[in-house]
Amino acid sequence: MKYVMVSSISDGRKSGAISVAGEIAQLGILNGFDKLGKNIDRIISYCPNRVYPNGPLIYKGGLKNMSGRKINFLPYINLPVIRWITLNIALIFSLIGFASRGDAVIFYNYSYPSGWAGLISRAIKKFNLFAIIFDIHVPGETVKNNLKWKFEYFTYKYILPRSDKLIVISDEIIKNFSPAVPSLLIEGGIHEINEVKFNHVVKKETNGEKLFKIGFAGRLDDDNCILEILQAFKKIEKSGAPVELNIAGNGKYTEEVKKAAAESARIIFHGQVAHSKSVEILKKQNLNLCIRATKKFHTRYFFPSKLLEYMFLGVPVLATDIPFSKGNINKYTFVLKGEESEDIYKTILDVLNTNDSEIQAKLLECEKIKHSFMWDNQVKKMYKFFEGIDSDS
Repeated sequence: MKYVMVSSISDGRKSGAISVAGEIAQLGILNGFDKLGKNIDRIISYCPNRVYPNGPLIYKGGLKNMSGRKINFLPYINLPVIRWITLNIALIFSLIGFASRGDAVIFYNYSYPSGWAGLISRAIKKFNLFAIIFDIHVPGETVKNNLKWKFEYFTYKYILPRSDKLIVISDEIIKNFSPAVPSLLIEGGIHEINEVKFNHVVKKETNGEKLFKIGFAGRLDDDNCILEILQAFKKIEKSGAPVELNIAGNGKYTEEVKKAAAESARIIFHGQVAHSKSVEILKKQNLNLCIRATKKFHTRYFFPSKLLEYMFLGVPVLATDIPFSKGNINKYTFVLKGEESEDIYKTILDVLNTNDSEIQAKLLECEKIKHSFMWDNQVKKMYKFFEGIDSDS
């Protein structure tokens, strides 16, 4: 059985249209297959670009060597609607030309490229249509309630139950889209193990004052509760607590964050930085925030991938109360009881007053499970699932 991966990995050029989290996950999966000795026979990818004129009119695609890995980039005309059509026509021809009966064609999400191309190609070549579904947007919630997003949501509703096997990031996807399809829950993965000892306070060199440093990295949008975080921090400052807030990222509320940083010396805005830089920033904090709106918006078809990364940096985490495969998330992180600024404010003050032994206990629990979330181990589970091998063997 040959393995074909249909992805949305970029060709290395900065386009402003790349999902960093998605790229990291896909590379983690590919690296995991490499280390397992089960190389993907062909990687077919859509290289994200902004629509013309902000991106190229025609993306030529072609075979490119990316870090020693050959990737077949699909060509397309980079105009609204026409991009979707030309991209998926190119994918259909590529799949028909390479995949055979019984092969495994694995889509990373069914958005770009579209699962429709997989469904049509499977009808012709009779391969196995597998998918790794790591997020589904509900129109009118985390995305606009327009025809584009309604069509994408319909795509998942129609194609997921017609897939042969699914790997999903949330049990809610299985429950509401494809309860009859063989499925495996994988909540993302991590690339490396970080050995970092927790220090309860960090001296601020300018004046010797001890500051409790709080970190946030990600999209500055509603679903990450960035405005609530800023409001909570103002209340913490007014309470007299010695705190500092470090923010990295960009998004809808970039200007609001810049304004808050200009008004308070205790808020440091690092702007949009490379992923490796954001990790270095987070490692230096005393508490990292991984807050996801679950009450204001429908986000049950997501799992915050950065939560796994945060949990294994050796720094305590304040997280939203969400389902977790390893049990109660409170065992591993501090957990918010609500998602408003007042809830964030009160919980951070509670963390400030928490003794080190309780914090270390949470970090120790994270230490116990981190190996199971390494991409190498996650891909082993994926491979056994695709091959129909007992997970205990």
